[in-house]
Amino acid sequence: MSRRLLLALVALPSVGAAPSALGLTIEYALDRNPELVACDRAAYRGARAEAEQCYVALLAKSSDPRVKADAARASGDVRAANGFFQEAVKQYPMDAALRARWGDLFLETHQNNEAAKLFEESWELDQHYAPAKLGLAQVAAGRFDEKGQKLANEVIEEFPDSSLGAYLLLARADLEDGALAEADAKLDKARALAQKQKLPELEIDALAFET
Repeated sequence: MSRRLLLALVALPSVGAAPSALGLTIEYALDRNPELVACDRAAYRGARAEAEQCYVALLAKSSDPRVKADAARASGDVRAANGFFQEAVKQYPMDAALRARWGDLFLETHQNNEAAKLFEESWELDQHYAPAKLGLAQVAAGRFDEKGQKLANEVIEEFPDSSLGAYLLLARADLEDGALAEADAKLDKARALAQKQKLPELEIDALAFET
C-alpha cells in the first residue's frame, strides 16, 4: 500500500483542493483532535491567517504524526501531510480513523482510487467507524455511482449521530435531480445535527441557498 500511495503522490498538487464550494474543508468527524478543532474554528469564522498560524504552531509543537498530518492537510501542504500520514500509519497501524483521514486527503486531491483503498482499509479495521463508510459513499458519488446514495443512507441508519455528512451528500444529489423539497428536508436534518453537536453550518447554508 505504501509504495502505491507514494507513486500516486506524484500526481498530487502542492495545495489541497477543498471539496466544498465554500473553498474550505468543513470537518464533521466527531473524534477530531481538540487542538485541531480550535484551529478549524478560526478558519470557519473567516480568520484564515489566524487559522494558518494555529496549524503551523501544531506542526511545530506536536509530537504526534497524526496531528501533524491533519495540521499539514488543513494548511494546504499536501506533500507534507502525506509524509506525516505515512509515518503515522507505521506507528499506529490499527488506527481506523487515521486511515480514513488519509483517505480524505486523497479524496480532496481527486485521487479517488487511492482514497477508496484507504477508506476500505479503515472499514476493515473498524466496521463501527462511520467516516470510513461515508468516505466510500463520497468516492462512489464522485463517480456518479448510485452506490454512493445507498452507502450514505446506511450511514444515516447505522450511525445517526455521525450522519451529517451523509445528509449533505444526499441533499446534493437531490439538488442535482431538481428535487428541492427533498433536499430541504435533508438539510433540515443536517442543520439539527450541526446545532446539536456545535458544528459549523456554513456548508448547509450554501446548499440551502440553492433550494
